[in-house]
Amino acid sequence: MTTFLRTHHIIKLLNKDKFEVVDRNMKQIVTGSLASGNLTLYYTPKVLTTSTIPKNILTLHQAAGHPSLEYLKKMFPKRNIPQFDCITCSTCKMTKSPFSGSFPQATRKLEFLHMDLYPSLWAEAANTAVYLENLTPSKNIDFNSPFKKRFNREPSLKHLQPFGCLAIALKQKLNSKFDEAGSQGIFLGYGETHQSYRILDPGTGNVKITHYVKFLPNEFPSLKSISTPTNHESFVLVPNETETISNESFPTLQNQINKDNIPIKQSLSNEEPTTTQIPLPTHKGYAWVPEQKSNPQNEIFGDVGNPGNILTHQRRPRHHANLADHLSSDPKTYQEAINGPNSQEWKAAIKSELDNMINHHVWTPTISSKDIKPLSTTWVFKRKTDEDGNLSKFKARLCVRGFSQKEGIDYTKVFSPTGRLSSLRLLLTLCHINRFPIEQMDVRCAFLNGKPEEKLHIHRPLGYKDHPDSDVFLLKKSLYGLKQSPRCWHKILKKTLLSIGLSPCFTDPFLYYSQNREHPLWLFVHVDDLIFGGTWNEKFKTKIKNVFEMEDLGTVKYALGI
Repeated sequence: MTTFLRTHHIIKLLNKDKFEVVDRNMKQIVTGSLASGNLTLYYTPKVLTTSTIPKNILTLHQAAGHPSLEYLKKMFPKRNIPQFDCITCSTCKMTKSPFSGSFPQATRKLEFLHMDLYPSLWAEAANTAVYLENLTPSKNIDFNSPFKKRFNREPSLKHLQPFGCLAIALKQKLNSKFDEAGSQGIFLGYGETHQSYRILDPGTGNVKITHYVKFLPNEFPSLKSISTPTNHESFVLVPNETETISNESFPTLQNQINKDNIPIKQSLSNEEPTTTQIPLPTHKGYAWVPEQKSNPQNEIFGDVGNPGNILTHQRRPRHHANLADHLSSDPKTYQEAINGPNSQEWKAAIKSELDNMINHHVWTPTISSKDIKPLSTTWVFKRKTDEDGNLSKFKARLCVRGFSQKEGIDYTKVFSPTGRLSSLRLLLTLCHINRFPIEQMDVRCAFLNGKPEEKLHIHRPLGYKDHPDSDVFLLKKSLYGLKQSPRCWHKILKKTLLSIGLSPCFTDPFLYYSQNREHPLWLFVHVDDLIFGGTWNEKFKTKIKNVFEMEDLGTVKYALGI
């Protein structure tokens, strides 16, 4: 009864010996009898369920943030969870025992001593603990998790891993083709913006966030014994003050410099091959060695022949003749674009971009309120060039500052596939074998065709003068810069291509093929660039133009970004 009173529940007497306990909302929780002492519980705590549960109880306990056995049984009531021993819990939750007058000997490792092998990672451990607390049921909120209270759905636990376990992350760049594809690290926690993991590289001390990780939950690098360094031969980094360096230490180098003016053939005929024994130093150290300037002509032995065949300069940069036209950098801000060089061209580009927003019905004015938190926008300016490096047009793009979006509020899912270069090579090979023409089209303002699932608002963009009474606009279409814009564009494009008669490949969702085998056609998609070839190219172009605003580029010659 004391527990109910402390949580501000109310006890109501029904008659002389019967009573009931209700909460603040007058919901009946417990009924009892003073005569018999029996209590009847009407409230059943809600539990957290998941479809993916590790078979190893200890692994599940570690991945969930070391909850108690009581919490594990409430989280998974259908599973028989036996009693288990966790060394970490036993170590960190140990309590003092009565002092008997003599200090007992330790019987197992880490029984009385807890060492932090990575003292700089307490912040990572605290962040991971908070993350796991938000996924764990709490008695303060009726055994619901904070995650469910916030997003109104059960959290997924299949991505949880034990803190500090061994993680093998995929390398982004390889030094050579024989280099290892992965690197070992220590798992520190979870990414903030999307489902990713924070991996510590022990060699460099850097923490990288990546999706592609393989975990070894039973391996903990920080718990392995640290071997003491062996006594290697010491290096003398700073020489003694009494130690001096004279020119006599380098007689061979001085003689070689004096011989630079001797003709090549004469020096070759007068010199005889000799073996020089270089004395080994008594200790390792650093010494100053004068730089010897090499002359490329003195390094040539024998008859040169035609000197015009010798390449003495670096390769000439590509499009070097067109470089002078683009020396001025692109504007960084809106004011710099409309007031700086080529202001007329930039103003025309801004007007064209705003006209696209109006034609695609991207936004609509709305009334601002305290519940609305609009996103800010910015302008991005870029000079576009063709395949020869010549200036083709001035491009202005209105973008949302996507870094200000909050996960779960402004977006949920952001993944969108991209075409692979191997798929493009496959398309080119198939079209070449069958003698099909290969053409290219570009979708104008591709991202403006997608529709976000969330309710988003933006501030008035710079340069937009319509609807002067409203400073906040509701987004009806996706804008460049939104985290979910590529995903929204992929969904609408896939739906359109399926209606035309194309199906995505299983191995690459951005490589499409015709469903009619008698009339083949292959299509490769790279964001807003379409490269296709088959027997009905003209029919495909007519159908795609009925849905999107397209630019026909003719026979494929140059694909930007591929």
